[in-house]
Amino acid sequence: METMGFCSSCGLVYPEGHNYCPLDGGRLAEHADPMLGTVLAGSYRIVELIGEGGMGKVYRALHLHRDRRVAVKVLASVMTHLTDQKERFLREARAAALIRHENIVEVYELEEMSDGILFMAMELLDGESLGQALEKGPMPIERIVPILRQICSVLGPLHAMGIIHRDLKPDNIFLVAGSSWARPTTWRRRS
Repeated sequence: METMGFCSSCGLVYPEGHNYCPLDGGRLAEHADPMLGTVLAGSYRIVELIGEGGMGKVYRALHLHRDRRVAVKVLASVMTHLTDQKERFLREARAAALIRHENIVEVYELEEMSDGILFMAMELLDGESLGQALEKGPMPIERIVPILRQICSVLGPLHAMGIIHRDLKPDNIFLVAGSSWARPTTWRRRS
């Protein structure tokens, strides 16, 4: 079987024998994840795996027409055949797209491909989860209170609209680097 080389900078895949990307000179890595290098909906080239959960994976991607880096959350192929999981993924994307708030990640697009791949393209955030921050040790009260206020500033109005976060935990709250924003990342409408 031929080993493919993958450029994590530009997201292109090269056949065996290439050690460096001819476009940017970056060293090629072994092509392990079949999504790497894939272009979804003719617009999003998958560049790097940045997160993984029970329902799927989150990748850093490049929007080819806008030259913009985005996050792409892909529902696991096993889940696309489970109606409940698929509907849950769709509700999450719709709920996040419904609300414009500085503390909710912005969803740009939700798409189902002809081969059944379901994905959402969203704002790519720079920073770490609250879970990762807490692994470093306790946070001072001066830091945690503003984070809790931001979470509550979103939860109150959303609950009034019938939207709840069914998996609110430190790993699902993202602390944006260089700002004081905290963003919960998985919203669902109440059934």
